[in-house]
Amino acid sequence: MIARLWIFSDVHQHWPENAWDPAGHAPAGGFDAAVVAGDVHMPLVRALDWLAERLTGVPVVYVPGNHDMWWDRGEDADTTAAVAGQIAGAVYGASGIPTDWLGKLAWRERIEGAADRLYAAR
Repeated sequence: MIARLWIFSDVHQHWPENAWDPAGHAPAGGFDAAVVAGDVHMPLVRALDWLAERLTGVPVVYVPGNHDMWWDRGEDADTTAAVAGQIAGAVYGASGIPTDWLGKLAWRERIEGAADRLYAAR
């Protein structure tokens, strides 16, 4: 089976003049998943909310863009750091995490167990 992907980016919803509803632009034949290549909204948490509200029930691959990583008044620094950590983990793997950081990680066993189950299910 070939997956039908809907790919879009740079919708910049933080600018009112760019108000855009994906429902009116979805591929006529439908799609199996959406690939969203960044610059959706700023800060990042608003981009995630915007996607979740508009693409319910659809698998979404989201790669934040440079505008998504900006934040207002520092309110989204933890989300930005979490996404950066996830990307670094995907690139470098668990062996790329300094061991002294792992020793301080809350719920380490729980997180590693969940990661192992996700990997096994692939």
